[in-house]
Amino acid sequence: MKKKLIQSFNLEKRGINRVLGDLETEIMEVAWSRGEGVMIKEVTESISLKRPIAFNTVMTVMNRLSDKGFLQKKPGEKAYCYLPVQTKECFLNDISRQVTEELLHEYGEDAIASFVQTLEKASPEYLKALEDLIKNSKDMKNDDTFKE
Repeated sequence: MKKKLIQSFNLEKRGINRVLGDLETEIMEVAWSRGEGVMIKEVTESISLKRPIAFNTVMTVMNRLSDKGFLQKKPGEKAYCYLPVQTKECFLNDISRQVTEELLHEYGEDAIASFVQTLEKASPEYLKALEDLIKNSKDMKNDDTFKE
């Protein structure tokens, strides 16, 4: 089973801030934007362009993100280098999947009914893409049934 990314989900916030703290989000955004490993000094300098921040504060949060499994910490020549464990797109996909699974586990058919009601606002193109996804999922399930 995959490790749960979400420890809390805040409906009052937007985007990634629903599952990560403000500084955690800023740090992850810097790490994702670089496309390669970053050092604490680089992240501190990037955030300092927007607001004052202490190196030690950034270091503490980056180490916590590493402990949580969001960043991978690798020794470098002079300092540790931190790499995102997954792309932002994969991260968002995993969060969406986990929220959906938790809602289905907790609320079952009521959650599915709410999803369907919400889809009334979706574009016809999006609904068609969802239909195709459901059809492919059913086809794959049927194929798996015959292989056993």
